[in-house]
Amino acid sequence: MKRLSEEFDACLGKTAALPGTKIDCLIFADLYWDGAPRDLLLQAQNDPAFEIRGDTRAVAFHRLGAEIRYWCGPRGDVPAAGPSDAHWERGTAHSVKDAVLLAREYLGGRPLLDIKAKRSPWQAE
Repeated sequence: MKRLSEEFDACLGKTAALPGTKIDCLIFADLYWDGAPRDLLLQAQNDPAFEIRGDTRAVAFHRLGAEIRYWCGPRGDVPAAGPSDAHWERGTAHSVKDAVLLAREYLGGRPLLDIKAKRSPWQAE
């Protein structure tokens, strides 16, 4: 089975780079809102989480079982560029294609409420 990161890159394609830097991060704590599964580290070794850091925003993804969990929000290490950068959201993307669309639109500056990617937000602020 391919890693989510590899499926994400294949769906993104070679010519459509995202405005940000992709970082493998094994786990991303904000994605385990219902508690970490017992075998989280084993799952993460086989299919690690990854983060994409833009200029003022970041997104993170991790596949847990059949779910593609995501977090979108402001980077904590740089000042927000505008009011829409202050909001964050976490939930599940409906597909890899939706994860790519979410990342592309969010890192491209679109407000979370205007993003068309199919997803089920679990929590937002």
